[in-house]
Amino acid sequence: MGSSLHVGNLSRSVTDDELLVKFGDYGVVESATITRDFDTGLSKQVACIVMQSDEEAQAAIDWLHLSQFEGRTISVTRLLTH
Repeated sequence: MGSSLHVGNLSRSVTDDELLVKFGDYGVVESATITRDFDTGLSKQVACIVMQSDEEAQAAIDWLHLSQFEGRTISVTRLLTH
């Protein structure tokens, strides 16, 4: 299983495919899923990205955390699991 990342402060207009491309610059992306409101379907402006390896996930964090994406400063951190 890959290494999971949390992406925050996304623009509501960002799509899963755009995240696949953006994070794909730093390694193999297994999945990119924007969290959506169950009732409205609107983006909650956060996403989970699964990268193939820890090294690729760290590269994405190093390059993308606090960077500009679609007019917003995004945060990229490891998604901690228990």
